[in-house]
Amino acid sequence: MRSSLLITVLPLVGAIPRSSPGERDVKTTVSKRGWSGHDVWNGDWNNHESNNWGDWSNWWPDWSWPGKPSKPNQPNQPNQPEQPTEPEQPGGDDSCEPDDGDEPAPPQDPTPTKPVETPGAPPTQPSPSPTQAPPPGGNGPDYINAANEILDLCELRHLAHDPKMETNAKKTCADANGQLKHEMNPGTMGQVMAQGECTAEGFKRSFAGGWLCEIPSLYKKQPNFCSTSPLAQGWNYQGQTGHAEILSNTKYTLMGCGCEDKIWTCDLAY
Repeated sequence: MRSSLLITVLPLVGAIPRSSPGERDVKTTVSKRGWSGHDVWNGDWNNHESNNWGDWSNWWPDWSWPGKPSKPNQPNQPNQPEQPTEPEQPGGDDSCEPDDGDEPAPPQDPTPTKPVETPGAPPTQPSPSPTQAPPPGGNGPDYINAANEILDLCELRHLAHDPKMETNAKKTCADANGQLKHEMNPGTMGQVMAQGECTAEGFKRSFAGGWLCEIPSLYKKQPNFCSTSPLAQGWNYQGQTGHAEILSNTKYTLMGCGCEDKIWTCDLAY
C-alpha cells in the first residue's frame, strides 16, 4: 500500500508572492504559489521532482512531517491554516540574603588608646560565568546572516551555513528552469522555494515575508511585522503554513540557499 511508504518522507515546500509581475513573477494561485502543481511535498527520494498535484493528492492523509497541515476541503484547494499558539515565556528569579550571624565585638577598654584602623576584608570577586558559544552562521554568506537576523525577531535558533545544502539548493534552482519544482538531492532533509529577485533584498523578502509570515505569531519581538513590513506585502498564503513550520522547526540546524531564474531555494538538514 502506498500509505505505508510515507512515514519516512521529508518536507518540501514552495511559495510565490501575489504582487505585480514587476516585483514577483506571479502565475496563478498559491498551490505551487504560481503553478498548477502541489507546493508542499515531503519525500526522501533522491532527485525527485514533481509539479503535479495529482501525483500526491491521494497520499495526503498519511503525511508525517512537523506541523502537519489540515486536510484540504476539496481537491486542488489550499490547506486551512492552523492557529499556532505562543509558548510560555521563561521566568525566574535570582536573589540572595545577607548574613546576620556575626557575633558582637568585645567591650572596649575604658583607657583611652590611639585608635587602630582595622583592615577590612578584601572584596569578594564574582565568579566568572561560563563562556557561551557564539551562535552558528555568523561567518557565513550574506544570506545566512540575513536569515539569522530575521530568526532573532522570532526568538528562534540560528541556522549554520552548510556548503552541501547550498550546492543542493543551487542544483534544484538550475533544474527547475524558472518553476517551483522540488528536487531532492543527497543530504537534503527539508526544502523551501519561492519566487523572488536574486538579490539580498529578494532573499529577505522570500525568507521573512514569503515563508515565515505564513505564521505571523512567530514574530515574538515584532508582533505586527507581517502586517506592517514591506517584506511581507504582496504574498498570498491561502492558509498554507508548511514553509514557516520547516524554518521554525528546531531540529533543522543547517541551511544552504541558491537563486536562479528568479527562484529562491533553501535546503535544510540536521
